[in-house]
Amino acid sequence: MTFNSEQSLVDDAVNPYGPLPAATDAEPVTVQSGDPNTDGAELGGYAWWASDPAPAVLFLHGWGQDASYHYGRARDLHARGWNAVSLGLRGWPGSDGEDEYGLHADDDLGAALRMLNARPSVTGTVVLGFSMGGLIGAVGVANAGGAAGLVMVSSPTDLPAAYRDTGRDMLRTYYDATLTDGQWTGCSPITYVAELTVPTLVVVGTEDRMIPPSQGRALAAALPSAQLLEIEGMRHVPADEDWALIMERTLDLLPGATD
Repeated sequence: MTFNSEQSLVDDAVNPYGPLPAATDAEPVTVQSGDPNTDGAELGGYAWWASDPAPAVLFLHGWGQDASYHYGRARDLHARGWNAVSLGLRGWPGSDGEDEYGLHADDDLGAALRMLNARPSVTGTVVLGFSMGGLIGAVGVANAGGAAGLVMVSSPTDLPAAYRDTGRDMLRTYYDATLTDGQWTGCSPITYVAELTVPTLVVVGTEDRMIPPSQGRALAAALPSAQLLEIEGMRHVPADEDWALIMERTLDLLPGATD
């Protein structure tokens, strides 16, 4: 089976205050992260559960997106017998809180992974994040544990270097407005090389002007558990054929899990 080209239920950048699009063939899922009376948040998304025990992929979207971005990929994965969950991040449709670029990654990923791994049908969970989602996935996996694998696609790994080297001024403006002093290192995956011990696939595009490919190359070189997938001609947002390759490589992360 080939992963199809239906990537999302929406085509444009989402309204962060809008609802999560309806998905008739998915089960709604919610994850409570932290204390709702303090800095906690309820995260919403979609789930496709396998009928027999199988691995799961937890999909995380990028900035300006919501859980529907990975809709087509999650459906295709489920058709191959896997569990799939696409989760909205803080401050985006279907989820509470403010957009904060991973400040509570430990809490959010920890809660999501505990929910997934508690299900009898889930034999192990791979976290797959695009751009901001990959950063949040890496920081959460490093600090909360509970993942069997990690896939980072077009993701920043060293925030000070990304700020310096990006070809997009909008990224610098966003970082200036959003990141706390502690986030520059605390939300940089490169900080957690010693903790990122799970099998990891780092995906970069040679034509990415938002997050230079040097970001992923540096992390992959520093991680003994990492594989680097460098896709010639890929820009920041993977094209359909790029995603097809990425998903096939994702299936290979867990030995014996492919059909």
